[in-house]
Amino acid sequence: GEPLTDIEASALSAAFIGELIALQGGSTAGSRSGPRLDRAKLSRVFEYIEDNLDSRITLDELCSHCNLSLFRFAHEFRRMTGLPPARFVINRRIDRAKLRLKSTDQPVRNIATSLGFENISHFRRQFTRLVGVRPGEFRRITG
Repeated sequence: GEPLTDIEASALSAAFIGELIALQGGSTAGSRSGPRLDRAKLSRVFEYIEDNLDSRITLDELCSHCNLSLFRFAHEFRRMTGLPPARFVINRRIDRAKLRLKSTDQPVRNIATSLGFENISHFRRQFTRLVGVRPGEFRRITG
């Protein structure tokens, strides 16, 4: 019932399109043949993510850094990192939020929106899931 982040919406639409293609007998990123995501390309993707955590990030943008289709990229990224691209970006955003909570007195709401979270509730839920405590409590404990 909550709005999706940019990367979550992009990933959801990619999954939907992949399912449609599969239902029509087409091939998706799950096939074993085709281009691969090598370490150099993955490094460029990581660098782009880090440089743009404060901005909108979509799967299309990530794919453009390694010349892979959306489906192939999502499959290869997960194979190499163990995480879907959307989850990886959220994890990196939460890591950046932890740094800001420790080093600034910025309101939690401002930190959340500056890192691409559509609302404070979604941010708090993701933060608590990954860190184990709510953002305000994290700030009190570490500050």
